[in-house]
Amino acid sequence: MYIKKLQAVIFDMDGVIVDTDQIYHSTNQVIAEELSIPFTYNDSEKVKGIPRMEIIELMVKRTGKHFSLEEKERLAAKKNTTFLAFIDSLDETFILPGIVPFLEELKKNQIKMGLASSSSNQKTVIQKVGLGHYFDVMVDPKTLLKGKPDPEIFLTAADSLGVPYRNCAALEDGEAGMTAILSTDMFSVGIGNGCSLVKQSNWHVENTNELTYDELKRRFNSSNS
Repeated sequence: MYIKKLQAVIFDMDGVIVDTDQIYHSTNQVIAEELSIPFTYNDSEKVKGIPRMEIIELMVKRTGKHFSLEEKERLAAKKNTTFLAFIDSLDETFILPGIVPFLEELKKNQIKMGLASSSSNQKTVIQKVGLGHYFDVMVDPKTLLKGKPDPEIFLTAADSLGVPYRNCAALEDGEAGMTAILSTDMFSVGIGNGCSLVKQSNWHVENTNELTYDELKRRFNSSNS
């Protein structure tokens, strides 16, 4: 029997490490207003983790009108520019509670860490909040064939870290990302209550300040039995 050993933790970013939910929603609203369509906070939660162009496709579909590829690419570029303008004010105060101590514990125990965010701006965000030095790998979503809910981004992170999938834990708060993790051999950790799927994870926490290395290791090891 193969005994799993916790060797790596792979993180989503928005809503797991950094509190960018309101920024993310405000960015979506800018595009929605241009398209004259409603787009609620709940709508933003549902599309969290989905590639930018796919979100634009969903938005323009709501208008019932035809948009050329060029028009959709312009909207996607505007969405990115708007997001970058919003995150210009990011600093360490946007880090979610308990995350820094958790990262420190993982580092102290020689656990490798990877970032698996669908955001093409993840490096900018993670550097702005001062956490870049914790991560051994940051997967560039532009290099992938498929976005979440396909598990490619999590598998790529594990491969880059040189760790077998079954020896990884992966943290998510969004439906697309959790769907991806649950289709792998990784130990799943669901954050918050943004979607019902997080409660199907191996370990569900209401808040990030519940995360500790000791508890993660205990639950991970228990999953061997």
